[in-house]
Parts: sequence; C-alpha cells; structure tokens
Amino acid sequence: QGTAERTPREKVEEPPQPAKPPAARRPPGETAEGAEDEVPFELWEQVLGRKFNVVDRVWQSPNAASLPKVPHLSEDGMVPENSWLRLPHIAVNGMTNSGKSTLINHCLNWEYAAKASSVPGRTKSIDFYCVNNRFVLVDLPGYPDPEEIAHLGVLKNWEAQWEDLVLSYLDMCACRLYDLRLLVQLQGSKTRPSKMCRKFVGEVVRQDLPLLLLLTKDDKLKQPLIQRNYYARQIKKTLGLESMHLHYTSNTRVPQSRRSKKQLHRWMRNAILANSADEVRGMLEDVWQNMKRREEKAKKEEGKKKGKKNSKKPGEQQAEGEAAEDERSAADDTDEEAAEEQTEAVTAVDEEAEELQEEAEEEDEEE
Repeated sequence: QGTAERTPREKVEEPPQPAKPPAARRPPGETAEGAEDEVPFELWEQVLGRKFNVVDRVWQSPNAASLPKVPHLSEDGMVPENSWLRLPHIAVNGMTNSGKSTLINHCLNWEYAAKASSVPGRTKSIDFYCVNNRFVLVDLPGYPDPEEIAHLGVLKNWEAQWEDLVLSYLDMCACRLYDLRLLVQLQGSKTRPSKMCRKFVGEVVRQDLPLLLLLTKDDKLKQPLIQRNYYARQIKKTLGLESMHLHYTSNTRVPQSRRSKKQLHRWMRNAILANSADEVRGMLEDVWQNMKRREEKAKKEEGKKKGKKNSKKPGEQQAEGEAAEDERSAADDTDEEAAEEQTEAVTAVDEEAEELQEEAEEEDEEE
C-alpha cells in the first residue's frame, strides 16, 4: 500500500496577549502570580471580608538572607510577576504563645491560615500571606520570655537566628523597602511585659513605625469591666507607650469577640486605604489624643465633685462618695465605647451599608 504525503498545517499566529497591570491595580479575578483562585470584585473592594477571604501564603523567610527583595519597575513601567511585594504590609508580632496564629486565623475567617499551637516557638519563620490581592499580612516569629523555663528552647533559636530576622525586617520597613502600614503588637491582657517585649516595642517606636497595641485573651478576665482598663494602664506604663490600644479575644462564644474583630478589621482596612504610613500614624495619634481629652475631662469633673464634698456634712459626704464611686466605675466601663466611637470617626466605611450587606448575606444563606 502506498502512503500519501501529508502537507504540514500552517501555523496560525495567535493575537498578542495584553500585558498584566501591577498587582495593586489588578482587577479582581487575576491574582499576583496567575493563580486559579479568583478574588470577587466585592471582596477586592472591601479589602477584608467578614466571612470569606482569598488567602495565599506567597513566601517564607527562615533567616534574614531569605527576605524577599522588592522588584524594580522595568523600563516600560510594568511590574514583574512577584508584584505582591509592592502591596502594603500589616505585620503581627508578640511574645511566643501570645495568640498570633489564632488571631490571624480568626481575623481571616480561616482556621488553617496559620499553624496555631500551645507549644512555644511554633512559628519558625516570617510568613507572608497575600490577602484578597490587596495587602500582605506578615506573621513574625514570637520572641521568648527569658524568665519562663518553657521558653528556653525558643530563646536559643531567637538569639541565634530569629532576632536578626525580625530586626532586619523592621529595618527594611523603616527604610521604606516594604510599605508597612500597621504593626499589630500583641500583649496578653494579664501578662506583665517582659524585658524582651520592652526592647522590641522600644525598637519599633525608635524607628517611628505605626504601632497598634492589641491586648489579647480578654475573655480570661474575671471582671472585664473593672480589670480591663487597669491592666491596660499598667501594661502601657511598663512599655513606656503612649498610643492607641484595643482589647481582643478570639473566643467566639463571648459577645466581645465579634465586636473586637470588627474594630480590628476597621483599623486594618483604614491602614490599607490610607495613602501612606504617615497618614496611619496621624490617625492613631488623633484617636489617642481624643481619648486622653475625655479622660482629663472626667478627672476635672471628679475634682469638682470632691471640692463640693469637703464642704458638706459627713453623712452627705458618704452618700456622695458612694455615688461618685458608681459614676467612676461607669466611666471605666464606657472607655471601650469611647474608643470605638473615635475609631468610627476615622473610618471610611459606611456602617449602614455593612449592616445591609450582612442582612443580605444571611438571607442568601437561609435560601
């Protein structure tokens, strides 16, 4: 049998693909590295979702030499594939076993984003998570407490490797190699700040990085309305810190969990939508100054009442003293509400729109 000669097919030229824009301006549906996970437009616009987020761990740095380098813009103004490095950063730091991984999982609504464990030193590297293609969440390894016997193993690794790693990251942020918008410093509500903690916070303040103090495990307080503000004042006094703070708990069985998560989301969203880290520092300072003015006003009113008290009879003084004590405890109870009001003053998100969105999501789930 003879074989017929086959003529080769002519190659059809495919039209050129349009160049991808930078990740910070990339439309939803296209990830920084061409991954299959798509980011819905509504989620991309919200920056951080309440019930769902697209999270991708894009980098791990076990030592300072492995920290990723920010790519330079090419001649045609385009950004290479690893453009997620140009996204703004939000870093989470704290003492080992302070609840960093649990906070990240609770904040992102994903139980497996970060490895949470009761064993100290579980996080052995700096982990970079790209969230909704809008910002990078940075999980720093926790520093140990030299006075705790359980932290001795972590102390060796910290001194040998992790301390240089974390300080190198902070130096790169201070030099504007990374766009760090907010550093969330975790501190246990009932835990006295250690020497290592004071050293780290002092380094952050020295480099003028935007810092938000987050007092964790708030649900462990037996009398939260009374103890919350007392512990907060003692912790900030020990740290030598005069700045904004929030109370947080990841225990979903208590009402404070949803409220604290909403406050943290609001601060993270505001930090990402801000124009620079300087603007975020200004927002934190404004809220803190408003809180101080409220406290000073309350002290002046209390002083006036004491002056009137001295001019009255002992029986009337005792009755008014009890009333003043009740008012003082009530004022302490409303400190958190005052902080939330001030936070809402600087947010750009419409609360009514958020409530309508929640109702729509609940109706969809019921259907």
